[in-house]
Amino acid sequence: MSQALTAALQTLRSTSGHMDASPRKQRPDAPGFTSHETHAASCTIGVLVDSISDPVRCMMMQGIEQAALAGNCIPLYSAEPWSAEVDAVLILDDRITDDSLMQLAEVIPMVVLGRRVKGLEKQCLWVEQSHAIREAVLHLLGQGHQKLAFVCETEDEKVAFQEALKGMGLSPENAVITGCTGSAEAQAATLKLLEQGRTFTALLAASDLLAYGARQALQQAKMDVPTDVALMGIGDLPFSAYLTPPLSSVGIPWVDLAREATFALLKRVNGLPARVPEVTLQVQRRESTAN
Repeated sequence: MSQALTAALQTLRSTSGHMDASPRKQRPDAPGFTSHETHAASCTIGVLVDSISDPVRCMMMQGIEQAALAGNCIPLYSAEPWSAEVDAVLILDDRITDDSLMQLAEVIPMVVLGRRVKGLEKQCLWVEQSHAIREAVLHLLGQGHQKLAFVCETEDEKVAFQEALKGMGLSPENAVITGCTGSAEAQAATLKLLEQGRTFTALLAASDLLAYGARQALQQAKMDVPTDVALMGIGDLPFSAYLTPPLSSVGIPWVDLAREATFALLKRVNGLPARVPEVTLQVQRRESTAN
């Protein structure tokens, strides 16, 4: 990966000098152009994506496609850096180091989706997971739950959960299992909590995918959601509303955010100032946490 990125940086450095920095001639008749007159009339955006099967990445790419259609540009998707010329880049890839992204930002307009790069915050669009966890905890406490369980992937998420509880005057000594990288691990973690005899009235998962696994475990244990245990996720994936029961989740509007971030990138290609959008979280209250 590092060799490919180095080659891409060399290509971008050699081609960036040939890029026209002046605003391109605009085409008011382009689809959707009336509401985004400041976008480049025609360009190619390289989209570096680490997984096209990841549901969050799919939502991001949907937003990119919407902006590309409205802005009359061509998105060029790749799992590896490009050898072809591109006018700008969108990064949906956690494999690339921050230092490499800093180098890339020096030679071409760039926006990073889904992560924060220190020193490039104005070119990044990310969600503070601690904020999403806090919103979820607030919702569950508002539903009257005091004993919460939490399945997550990282120690940082565990700390964020415990800090959210402490910030609300509650003991952080709740059932927590880390290391869940997917639905299967979350299913096993939830079964482990039940086998240990841990008591909880609500279970929060650090993502909707983890919540799906937890739901399977509760079903295996013949526990009803939400009568026996309320269940909540983070991310609000499109199919979460169609589970049985529909899953409550902290919504992150990745389609809208990726679309507006792409529009901002197109403005930069056109030599105009632009800011990436701010992230807004919204709790989607559904039957899985109903009283």
